[in-house]
Amino acid sequence: MRYDYVPEQATKPEYEYPVARVHFNGTSESYNNLAVSEDKPLHKLHCPTARITLEDFIEHMIIEFDAPTHGSKEAALELLADSRSTFQKEKRTR
Repeated sequence: MRYDYVPEQATKPEYEYPVARVHFNGTSESYNNLAVSEDKPLHKLHCPTARITLEDFIEHMIIEFDAPTHGSKEAALELLADSRSTFQKEKRTR
């Protein structure tokens, strides 16, 4: 297992992975039975860590598993980014 934390990447709009994440360098028969395993081997999966928002989880599903979106992928990711930003600025308790 490898933990990555690259906060400087968060400032780059084109960077679509979570800045805090875990990679699993191993195999899983259960994972290999999933249809997505052929396109995304377990060791290439970016798994978000720490306390994450619902927006982070949904974004993860869109990027890593190509989860379907109502509109375009780009529009969905932008909506999630806006929602996350609003929460961080206005609603999060300190």
